[in-house]
Amino acid sequence: MKDGKTKIIKGFPGQWRQNGNTVTYIPEAGKNVSNRGQIISEPKDIIVDTEADVNVEDFDYQGVRAQLIKRIGSGERKFAVRQRDPKSDTRHDFKGTKYFKLSKDWILPARYVPLDHWENVTTKAVLSDLSHKETAIGNIYFTYESKEYNLTVFQGHNDDSGWTRKDPKTNKTVYLDNRQETEGTANVLFKDSTSAKETYGGGRLLVFDISHPEKVDYIDFNTASNLPCFFTAFCTCPVSPNGNRLPFAVNAGETSEH
Repeated sequence: MKDGKTKIIKGFPGQWRQNGNTVTYIPEAGKNVSNRGQIISEPKDIIVDTEADVNVEDFDYQGVRAQLIKRIGSGERKFAVRQRDPKSDTRHDFKGTKYFKLSKDWILPARYVPLDHWENVTTKAVLSDLSHKETAIGNIYFTYESKEYNLTVFQGHNDDSGWTRKDPKTNKTVYLDNRQETEGTANVLFKDSTSAKETYGGGRLLVFDISHPEKVDYIDFNTASNLPCFFTAFCTCPVSPNGNRLPFAVNAGETSEH
């Protein structure tokens, strides 16, 4: 979306208009679009002052979901609406994901060390005019071929929409970022010598449980997965930070073959 402009999404009724930090959804007569279980019968203003990655609101029409999101890094494009259609050709024609052969050799001894103080880290995004604010919460140390390496661990994300709270001072509704209810979940974005060759160039993702940090004793690269932006252009994925580049080939997990 662009500030001051009105947009129409093909296949989804209604119009979307942005004015600063306010997005207005304008319904189309005779089309029952719902938000939070209620049919939208008049224009709905949504104010998102939060400067963060926010999955704002879901709008539903006949099984199709339009998700309003806010991203950072661009003064021109703060908001976007992405359409999710379970009956789309993209999903219908999906042939599955290719993997390296499963191997116990890629389940490596490891230890997780939480940070005493979480740190904000800005990473690039697959869209050049955007960026992402990740939160570094720890490091995972692992041994490969008798040498120890470490990767920065980020706070987990989720794809849920509509997390809000009331500001006690103003009593206004404040939208929260996409890190809600992710306690105990960690993300690792990493690259290796296969990146942009056998695997996706933006890096791959490891997700693991840190509910009990002291019990983390291995890392399983067989679970390395492609980010959503590998499958579709309609994503704003973060790119793996430079410090999480491994100097060897991780021949495990998902590949970049379709």
